[in-house]
Amino acid sequence: MSNWNRTGTTFAVLLAVMPVATAQDDPLLGFGGFTNPSVTVSYEQAPTAGVQFQELTFADAITTCAQRIVDGTTQRLLAEGINVSDRQDLRNLQTERRLQDVGLRGLQVSTAMVVVSASRCLPDLSYSKKSTKYLASTSYNIQGSIRLINVSTGRVLLAEPIKVNFTETNDSYKGYPDYPPTVEVERRALDEAVEKVSAVLTTTRPKAELLFFNDKSCGLKDGHRLVVGGDIEGALHFLQESLESCKATSSKKTKLIARAHHNVGVLQIMLGDHENAHRNLQAAVQLHDGPYIKQAFNFSIKAQTSTARVAEVEARTREMNEQLARAALSPPPAQAPAPSPPAPAPSQAAQDTASPIDQLAERLKKLEALFKAGLITKEDYDAKKAEILSEL
Repeated sequence: MSNWNRTGTTFAVLLAVMPVATAQDDPLLGFGGFTNPSVTVSYEQAPTAGVQFQELTFADAITTCAQRIVDGTTQRLLAEGINVSDRQDLRNLQTERRLQDVGLRGLQVSTAMVVVSASRCLPDLSYSKKSTKYLASTSYNIQGSIRLINVSTGRVLLAEPIKVNFTETNDSYKGYPDYPPTVEVERRALDEAVEKVSAVLTTTRPKAELLFFNDKSCGLKDGHRLVVGGDIEGALHFLQESLESCKATSSKKTKLIARAHHNVGVLQIMLGDHENAHRNLQAAVQLHDGPYIKQAFNFSIKAQTSTARVAEVEARTREMNEQLARAALSPPPAQAPAPSPPAPAPSQAAQDTASPIDQLAERLKKLEALFKAGLITKEDYDAKKAEILSEL
């Protein structure tokens, strides 16, 4: 009989309660063999592009593999409320930009084109042996890239590689088993590629399974019942009061108080209060540095840092959109008026309106001035003068 061991990541946003460990597994967990459950927690992670997009357009994919990544990402984005336009819409906008020559007025900075490429999408089958166990592995390797182009400016915002190597393994003690189905491994690898692309473009929610202690002391078990019933806020309020009461009782062990701080911190993560969650989990670690308490503490650090990053990205996006909105409302720069033709010289104007006799007199005066200035000879002066007088 063979078993499947999977290596890779999957995406889910869940709130669940499930058993993960017992006192026999770890002396820090539970009493008398009781199981400590876990809860699924998550936090917001800002898109790595550094801006929140409200409208995206995917460039035409060259390969079938790239197109499947684009299709999967499109479904994810639509579920997140992001508008995905087709290429013809983008061409129309680009044409309008050329005709108006005033930029893409009305568009936000959150309008971008995504170029996804996948140069390698190949399976690989291999046998191996570990001690007395026979292994048959199916891997799927994806190599490509994603480029993000701001439509309103034409600037490349981001370019980074996509690398996925997803593996599933069948094992058996009675000879080599069948390979895991290639179709299933390919699907999981493509899902991981979609995850990577989505993390660039939109807010994601990394998750983790954190232990939730349900000891009878310090109200932990009663608080867990409220969690199972879906009353997270009620559980938090109850456990906060129980924690204070437990701390006031000198007979309570430090380990139990640490667990109470831990449970309060985990509930605060679930409710998005990462600052207070960090405080409670730090107090828990200081009281009892157990592996599951430390895991929750490290998760709270990531959650608090990521939440601050999300706020920064939101503020940056608002500022950039406001700048574009102001630019769109301002009138385009006025064109300079065409220069007026030069006014005619006064002498020319006088000639245009003077009588023929006055015009000849003016010409004789100019001729005489040239002669007196030594610019023409006496012979030239006499000849030109005779010519002018002959016109009378």
